[in-house]
Amino acid sequence: MKSASFLVVLVCLNIFICQPARSQDTGTNTSDFNFVLVPVEKVLDVYKRITKSELVRLTDIPQEPRWVTFRIVVPREEVRQRVPKLIEQAVLKQAGVVLTRVNEKQASVTYEKYDTRLELKKVNQTTPLTITLTSKDVQTNTVRVTTQPGSSGQNLIFRFANKSPEEIEALVSGVNRQPVKIMKDGIIVTEAPGYGGHSDHQHNLVGMTLVFKGSDYDQAKLAEKTLRGE
Repeated sequence: MKSASFLVVLVCLNIFICQPARSQDTGTNTSDFNFVLVPVEKVLDVYKRITKSELVRLTDIPQEPRWVTFRIVVPREEVRQRVPKLIEQAVLKQAGVVLTRVNEKQASVTYEKYDTRLELKKVNQTTPLTITLTSKDVQTNTVRVTTQPGSSGQNLIFRFANKSPEEIEALVSGVNRQPVKIMKDGIIVTEAPGYGGHSDHQHNLVGMTLVFKGSDYDQAKLAEKTLRGE
């Protein structure tokens, strides 16, 4: 039988008592991530290794102990897709630490009290916000016009490639809205006069709905084509 290999992170509650937390290869094409009262900094290290990202610290994390507990068993080929999202949720809810993917190579770390996304949401209430979108900002296979020619309004939906529900909420909750600019190669291809959030079946914000006039079906299809990268 093939012996299971595992990574053990020792979490010392004091000099005498230590609680193990494991990321274990089960030998059955799955990996078991089992964290019990692990300091948030250790969890951030695991996140960094899985995503292969540089962690950019925008604010300091308070020095008092902050523990994180969670467990997930996933197929090994899904580790990079599923585990980082769970870590992001866990450190936010349990330790008040906000992890945000900036791009494929970087993620920002902020303490919730000083979360820059919350400041962005406040600014959006009074400052005109212009949103620009390219095919790199979205999951191209989720982009689609959901209405037909002759509809009273034309809707295009998509999922973001790398935005959390909190970031999306900050974008769509602005009061002084400007048309969304759809761009390709630095050129504005078309604009959507209105927009709102787009949720999945669990009611989590995952993307946006772009709204065009009923007579602008062709513009909605042009935006669809552009965001798909065609």
